[in-house]
This record gives sequence, structure tokens and C-alpha cells, in this order.
Amino acid sequence: MTIEFQSFFPENAKELNTFLIEVRENYSPPFSDEKQETEIEDLLNRKERAVLVIENKKIIGFVAWKKDDENSDTGVITNEAVQKQQRNRGIGTKLFRIALQKLRSEGYKKVNYVCEDANEIVKHLSKKFDTRIKTEFLDDVRNGKGHKTLVFEKEL
Repeated sequence: MTIEFQSFFPENAKELNTFLIEVRENYSPPFSDEKQETEIEDLLNRKERAVLVIENKKIIGFVAWKKDDENSDTGVITNEAVQKQQRNRGIGTKLFRIALQKLRSEGYKKVNYVCEDANEIVKHLSKKFDTRIKTEFLDDVRNGKGHKTLVFEKEL
């Protein structure tokens, strides 16, 4: 089957919402309803931009990015997901590469992105694209338990 990479348009919002529901259990911690609504809202309001991966007229992956709220020369990859059954096909790598190219063409000098320390897929991409850990922190502390979160940075 042919895979198509295309920019997000408002008419994709409902299908992207369905995709996010399908992949939410793959997130650690799980993708909340609030985070999902914010993601779609930010895309519709053009605060974020995204590229979708389409196969058989269905979204199987996407990557989203925006301007860093604190540093005008820095972009942030806010989300990247590929359906579990579609992994190991190079789709995530291609999406990450596209996001870096788009951020560079939009004039950003650096890119940041955040992931859980347990997310081996993102840590693998980080090595592949020669990014460095900018900072680490304990996030989502509840009942004395939390998870380690990593902030990666890459010069563009």
C-alpha cells in the first residue's frame, strides 16, 4: 500500500480525533481527554501545525509542532504517534525528519521535545537524530510516585 504524508487541514480534525483515541493507550501516562481536546483545538486555531500519515484513506500516524512560548528561536515537537501495528516501517523516523525540516524552514534554530524516560522509541529517535537531554524532572507526582520526564534539545 502507498503511504501518503500530508499537512493537517481542519477537515481532518474528526479523523485525527479518532486516531488519538485509538493510540491513547500507547502513551505513558495515557493521553487524557483534556490533552486530546487541546491538541485538536490548537491545530484548528493554527497554534500548532501537523503532518499526517495516510494509508488506505486512514490516519496511521502524525507529528505536531509549534513555536516555543518562551523562546522565539525554538520550536517544540508537541506530539508524534504511529499506530502500534504500523511501527518498524520507518514511519516515525520519517515524521520526525519532516518535523525537523519544517521547523528549520520556519526559521527556528533549535527544537525541543518531551518524553517519558520509559519511552524507548523516542529515546531511540533521539540517538538517531543526535539530540541531547536538556533537562530531566519528576512529573505527575501522585501519592509519592511520579515518573521521570526528559526534555530533549537539538540544534537545527
